[in-house]
Amino acid sequence: RSLPDFIDYRISPAQSDLRKIYGSCTAWIFPSREEGFGLPILEALASGAPLIATPAGAAPEILKSGGGCILDGFNADEMADKIVQMASIGADEWKSTSSECFRISKVHSLEKSIDKFESVLMEISKKP
Repeated sequence: RSLPDFIDYRISPAQSDLRKIYGSCTAWIFPSREEGFGLPILEALASGAPLIATPAGAAPEILKSGGGCILDGFNADEMADKIVQMASIGADEWKSTSSECFRISKVHSLEKSIDKFESVLMEISKKP
């Protein structure tokens, strides 16, 4: 079964293409059931793409202050409803959400995450 012409489906895009891909999205869909750090989430946010995400991995922590929405679970109907809602918002609301996405990406930068991880390891190493 082929996809409609308006769908741009890519497998393993070049790293150099990611910013353009993320930046072209009205929203970034994160349907994962298992995720670790959440690099795709941060990449999308850094490009200003609001997220519609399942509650997997770091998504609830990263999106708790905005930048899109966290689904209650792993329900396709709920995700479809959120996609329609996001596609229906006005330009001003989208721009505001996009700006919030960029701000959130800076709070959870790789450098800050490494610093937090290192401090936890140092704290653990001090315990008897």
